Formats: sequence, C-alpha cells, structure tokens
Amino acid sequence: MQTSSTISDEMDYLQMLTVMKTESGVGGSRPSRGAVCPPSTDKVFIVGGGPVGLALALDLGRRGSRSTLIERNSGTGTEFLVKADYLNERSMEICRTLGLRDEIANAGFPDDVSRDTVFCTSLNGYFIGRLEMPSTQDRMLPSSCREMHRRCPQFWFDPILARAVARQGMTSIQYGTEFVSLEQDNTGVTCRVRRGEDGADEEIRADYLVGCDGLASRVRKAVGIEWSGLQLGYSVSVIVKVDNLGQYHPLRMGERYMFIGPEGVWSNLTAIDGRQLFRFTVVGSEEKPDPAQVDMYGLVRRAFGRDDIPGGGKMIAGLEQEFRSLGIAMGYEYSASPAIAVDGSPAPPDEPSTYTQISRPGHRAPHCWLDRDKSIIDLYGTGFVLLGFGAGDLGEEKLLHVAS
Repeated sequence: MQTSSTISDEMDYLQMLTVMKTESGVGGSRPSRGAVCPPSTDKVFIVGGGPVGLALALDLGRRGSRSTLIERNSGTGTEFLVKADYLNERSMEICRTLGLRDEIANAGFPDDVSRDTVFCTSLNGYFIGRLEMPSTQDRMLPSSCREMHRRCPQFWFDPILARAVARQGMTSIQYGTEFVSLEQDNTGVTCRVRRGEDGADEEIRADYLVGCDGLASRVRKAVGIEWSGLQLGYSVSVIVKVDNLGQYHPLRMGERYMFIGPEGVWSNLTAIDGRQLFRFTVVGSEEKPDPAQVDMYGLVRRAFGRDDIPGGGKMIAGLEQEFRSLGIAMGYEYSASPAIAVDGSPAPPDEPSTYTQISRPGHRAPHCWLDRDKSIIDLYGTGFVLLGFGAGDLGEEKLLHVAS
C-alpha cells in the first residue's frame, strides 16, 4: 500500500492532507467504553471538519462519491473560530465552483469598510503611517482573476460549508468524534475513533482515509509523516467587542492596526466582522505561552491608551509586499506531481506580488471573460475537459485513445 501527503494551499489555511488507499467503511452501534464495534463500510472517511475537510466532502459529493466526516468539536457553534478571516482570489474561484460564491459575498462583512492598515504606538498614541488598501467596493478585479478576494471569518465560513454539505446529502457529519489511531493491513486501514469524552471507541474502515485535521494532524503523526520548516513564534489572541471603535481614538478607521513599541510590532487589532468584533493579537513569543499567565487586559489597555514611545515606519514596505501578494495566492503549481504530463515549456517567473497566467501543465487554468458575467473558468466543470479554440478538428478520438 502506498501512502502520500500534500500540503493544501487553498483558503489561506495550513492543512495536512494524508491520503491512504484502503478497502472498507464506517458505522456501528455504541457499546461501553473500551469495547469496539464491528467496522462498517463507507468509501471516503474524512478526519477534520474545518474548511478543508468540509470543502473536500462537498467536492466529493459533486462527483458522486459519498463520505463520512468526523470532527472532535461539538458543532454547536460554541467554538468561536477566528483563525482565518480572508479568502484569496483563488480560494474564491474554488468556492464559486462549489456554488458558494454569493453566500460568501453576502455573509456580512461590509463592502465599504476601509481595508487600510494603520501603524501607531497605540490608538491614542503617535500615528506612524498608513498602508492604504481600497475597500471591496472600490477595489479593481485583477485581469487574471475571475473572483475578488473576500473577508469571511471562519465562524461564518465553516457554517456556510457545513450547510452546503447538508443540502447536498452525500456526507454523514459526526461531531464530537475524534480520531484515536489506525492500523493498516494488505486490504485497507482500520481507524479507531472515540465519541465524546466518555464515549465508546469504535472502528471504522473506508476505501480512502483523508486527514484534514490541521497542523498538528493526528492522522499525519499516526502514519509517521514528518514536516519541516521554521518555527515563526507563538501568539495569543482575544476577541474584543467594541461598538463604534472610531469614537475612542482620533485615527481614521482602518481594517488593521499595528502597534509598534521599542521591540517592534508587538500586537495588532484586526476587524473580524467589519462592525464591532476585533481580534487583538500579541505577537512575537518564541516559547509557547500560557494564556492564563498573559495579562491581556493590561495589553489591551496599552493598545487603546497613550503610550509615549518613539517608533518608526520602516516595516510598512515589508507589510505592503505581504498584503499585495497575488503571486502567492494564484501562482502555485503542481508540475512535480506524477499525475502531470509535463511539456517542457518554461515556468513563469515566481514573483510573490505579481501573477502571470500560463497554459502550462500543472498550473492554474487561465481565466478570460467570455462575456460580461461568464468566465472560461465556468466551463471547466467537475471532470476532465478539452477546450477547443477555433473551428478546426480537435482530434478528440485520438486524444481519448492516448488518455485511456
């Protein structure tokens, strides 16, 4: 049996997808803790009910494949998730193919809210600089993109995905259920899962197991897949609810406030819903902090109060490059995949801030407008597609023979 892993770039979330070819399914009754149900059958078993797992379930359903998805959280809405609040242009194109574009666009973030980033010592301290970014309604759509990026915090986005999966009726979602372990044999993979803190262990087998359970993926660890990279530091965040924030400071409103002290940028305040919810984040710790030991009230007061500390604007240029990163959002490619038949053509420049469209195997299929409201991307469908330009013979029969 072969095991493979890929890192998903979609929707701005670092997720580990571990795919294992297996042969069986899901289900069973719930005996006392420690007992194990006989394994039942399902085609695809997904661990993790965040945006990656839900989007996978929805896409599988579009292609006629049923699945079962487990999520260790309760699914009651009490988990206030704000780990991500932004969908880039490519993510929105994918959401469009999933039929979610309008619901995301109308989720609630106002189109006229300023997207500026303000640099200051505190909201009532010294103003250092402003990185101006147009609001959604004022932003020009890049010529290479079918969709504009959108602000849609995770506590809106995840329920949108879950509702779409429920409407589709191709996936059984089981909340309050966590992945425990797995065993492999010559015919498949048997997973042990646990329902609730005091629930029973159950066994599940499936044709495919997909781990969408995040950076600390238990599925990834269970099959011994390592990952490498630099630890960028830890942060601590709290949600701040403030009606009419502008009345508490003299700065023109922005989407994000970067607070600068002698140590550099030490925290930021970011709009979540564009109205009254903000995420206050303290950044820069090299060791994992204990949230109970962090004086968040004092730090929030520092951010809102006057802090007479000299600062500088040298970070604005670097952050401008970070925010203007269309090449990162749209320019990823999979030419190294064994599923891609390379044609020997050169790759486009790998520039973080700019994106070059190209019809090269392994790259995003190009976008162009066919009429005012229809893009060529809308023709791609859910399976393999052959695009013919001009009236000549496409040689479909020969191509189908080669593909088979």
